[in-house]
Amino acid sequence: MIEELEYGNIIKDFIYTLNNEFIDRVEANYKSNLKAIILTGSFASWLKGKRGHKPSWSAIPDVNYYPIIRGSERDIISFSHILRISIDEVVKKFSKDESKYKCNILLDLHPFSISPTKPIFESNVINIQLTTRIINLDLYHRYPDYSWYGWCSNYILLYPHNKDLKEIISLIPKFPKRDEIWLRNMYLALLSYGNVLHMLPLYTLDHEHLFYEAYKYLKELAKDGVSIALTNEEFQRGELYAIITDWRNKIVNFYMDRYGKEAARIVGLLVDIDENYFQCLKRIDPIILIKDCITLRDLIFEKHFKRMKEILINTTIFDDLPLWW
Repeated sequence: MIEELEYGNIIKDFIYTLNNEFIDRVEANYKSNLKAIILTGSFASWLKGKRGHKPSWSAIPDVNYYPIIRGSERDIISFSHILRISIDEVVKKFSKDESKYKCNILLDLHPFSISPTKPIFESNVINIQLTTRIINLDLYHRYPDYSWYGWCSNYILLYPHNKDLKEIISLIPKFPKRDEIWLRNMYLALLSYGNVLHMLPLYTLDHEHLFYEAYKYLKELAKDGVSIALTNEEFQRGELYAIITDWRNKIVNFYMDRYGKEAARIVGLLVDIDENYFQCLKRIDPIILIKDCITLRDLIFEKHFKRMKEILINTTIFDDLPLWW
């Protein structure tokens, strides 16, 4: 298996090449709209030397890359198109290089869709899960505030150089709010996960692709289930981020305490997959894993989402989860 430092340096090279390609294409027509580009998440932590929160080098490291703009909703479409062109161009460039490794990019489109590509597990292939969106500051209040908090609590600034994010960070509360808007956003997330999970068995018969998507959505469900199960006091103390940043060690016990044995079993699978991806790929039926995702989503909804609904809002709108939306 490729050594961690070498893997990390290849990914770093890819991301910085992508960043330059994207900026070059933006400068022609949209430079005034582009305010920042940040790298966040576990790979940003790894680059800072925080090796305890490293990506999953054994299988599919996750890289969070976010251009931040000011403009209209239509500008998001233009920038997204430029970003996709830039990604494809950099993949072509790396494929032409004489490097012994080629990059396979898996676009992480959760909670909206399925990645158009699947992992390729060959000795000369580097898989990179690229989680990316165009983030629009002018539509700040249309994003969940916990997303802003997460992005700005840990980042590396890729553009502009030698600047900071005071304009963005000034908008971020000390801790995200738990109100009707937060509840609505969590409800929409549970709906979106269900939409994708229902479509997966129709989307492909490819074992590796199905397994990858089920694993990815199981991780999202597990993290959101932590947020939903916390009390308001725990949330304000920052317990969400304390658990999420050390989720491999803490999440199973948390689920046993808050959701019970079946939920703990399912998130235990998640930890096992994250640590032993290839062994689990061989022995776990992805269709069974998708069913486990649905089971976990239902447990999250029934045991704690409805409790939050009773605390925060007086309505019946969240009584059920539609089968698709």
